[in-house]
Amino acid sequence: MLISEVVSECVAECTEDTPLADVYELIQKCEHGFVVVLESSTHRVPLGVVSEHTICKQLIACGRRPKELKAGNVMNTRARRVAASTPVASCRELVQPADAVPILVVDEKRQFCGIVMQDALAAAVRRASGSPAFTPASATPASSEIPAFGWLQ
Repeated sequence: MLISEVVSECVAECTEDTPLADVYELIQKCEHGFVVVLESSTHRVPLGVVSEHTICKQLIACGRRPKELKAGNVMNTRARRVAASTPVASCRELVQPADAVPILVVDEKRQFCGIVMQDALAAAVRRASGSPAFTPASATPASSEIPAFGWLQ
């Protein structure tokens, strides 16, 4: 299984010179709650991600004025990238740091293809490696468990 099989292409995009008001509108319309910032519409190289959190950080913590800001001023550049042709089984290290930053998927020309969310990638890695999604902690219930919740003695 390849990354291209678990990629979500339903992502809001903008360029780094998009005004902040337009970026915020895109965030509100996007189901993921962020916008991917591209170098340009022609090259489609992803530069980072803008979310409400990154906007608030610049406005409140740094005291910047919203009228003068653009997407490139407020984006988070810590987003990780992975090639669409990468096997899912080799992406185990991408799901280890459990932060909210999505994983950007690019093609062989480094052009943006879509995103993979941490939980979807973790599930795909488990399926590819044959690990069970759920492993019970113990085979027998604790003596203090309440029978009404499924443990009958």
